[in-house]
Amino acid sequence: GLRNSASIEYSLEAALPRQSPGSVEGAGGQYYLTHFGSLVWDHELSRKNAVLLEAGTSYTPKPQQAGLGRQWYFYGGAGYSRGVGRSNLLLFARREVTPAFGLGVSRVMNRFGLGANIPMGRFWTLRASGLFLVPETPEGVALAYGPSGDASVSLGRNLGRHIAVSTEGRYR
Repeated sequence: GLRNSASIEYSLEAALPRQSPGSVEGAGGQYYLTHFGSLVWDHELSRKNAVLLEAGTSYTPKPQQAGLGRQWYFYGGAGYSRGVGRSNLLLFARREVTPAFGLGVSRVMNRFGLGANIPMGRFWTLRASGLFLVPETPEGVALAYGPSGDASVSLGRNLGRHIAVSTEGRYR
């Protein structure tokens, strides 16, 4: 319809598992896979307001290699976008299986975020975002993760129709 869109999405992710003690770095590092499938519904409430809902599942065939407690997990979330003047605000919550980079395992993560895209005149744009991450520790997994946060601010300058230069500051 004019104010609704729906889609079926599939993605595949490959990640390297943690190295076994005494192994040569890079040797025997077979990837483990995680499949994601979901239904997405995007509904425009008005010209400046929209919601997005996504629900599906993730499947990891070798959960022990990935450091997960089981093969199947709920995957999805919700988002709300609001236009205020020429600015755009986004609020979202999401649950997914994601690689814990540098650790060689995956984890179930709950993400909560807020972002703003604020035009400042004709050529400048200020972007700010905050993200709060709450990992879940599956049953039978000894390695527990704590919550973390991430904030960033970016200031960009349009140099033409298709080119922009920006600088970003991030605190994690």
